[in-house]
Amino acid sequence: MLSACETGLGKEVKGEGLVGLTRGLMYAHAARVVVSLWNVDDEATSLLMSQFYSQILHQGKTPAAALRAAQLKM
Repeated sequence: MLSACETGLGKEVKGEGLVGLTRGLMYAHAARVVVSLWNVDDEATSLLMSQFYSQILHQGKTPAAALRAAQLKM
């Protein structure tokens, strides 16, 4: 989970597509990657991340379900 601004952006390379941090993480065999394509508010992001990890650690939800629950709670 990359919770900073525009972490999903990269450089368009002809014949390769979008090259950026996300691609590097996928090449490193990350099971899943969540990034942002826009600017994010620091306080709101902090609250979302807190809710996200709480849902995983205390509720036993999968990352996808935890993210959805955190989004709904926000």
